[in-house]
Amino acid sequence: MSRFARFMLIAFVFAALLAVGSGMLVAYVFTHGRSVKVEVRQRSNAGSLDLDLPLPAGLVAAAIDLAAVAEASEQGRHLPPPGSAFRAHAWRPAARAACRALAGAPDGTLVQVESGPETVQVIKRGDTVEVQVHGLEGDVRVVTPAGLIWHLANLV
Repeated sequence: MSRFARFMLIAFVFAALLAVGSGMLVAYVFTHGRSVKVEVRQRSNAGSLDLDLPLPAGLVAAAIDLAAVAEASEQGRHLPPPGSAFRAHAWRPAARAACRALAGAPDGTLVQVESGPETVQVIKRGDTVEVQVHGLEGDVRVVTPAGLIWHLANLV
């Protein structure tokens, strides 16, 4: 076997091991890590749509962080420190307090709104927060770890 063929064989084996290891890491995160679950059930005359999408909570937290950095960079500045004027808008303390209160709230139904046959509920169970929307055209259910809401509060 030539020197180049041995090099290619070693490179291929290394790439295969890297791919298998990465796949196993992703599978572990999906099965053992906290996740955000989004379920959509849509009913219409044209048929129905059922969507069940689990997302790793770490990925969602990274997306929230990336969105904050992207917003700051679009405005031509770096992400400011926590005490700067950028974070001192009038609504930010209220949003931070609401997120922290939601994350630290006791178990039970926190919000329930009914308008005719349509309802919206925000329920806290243990360390998860669940938002359920039931309507004539379908249902939406989002279940997220309360820690992700706490993370959002720290970012706001």
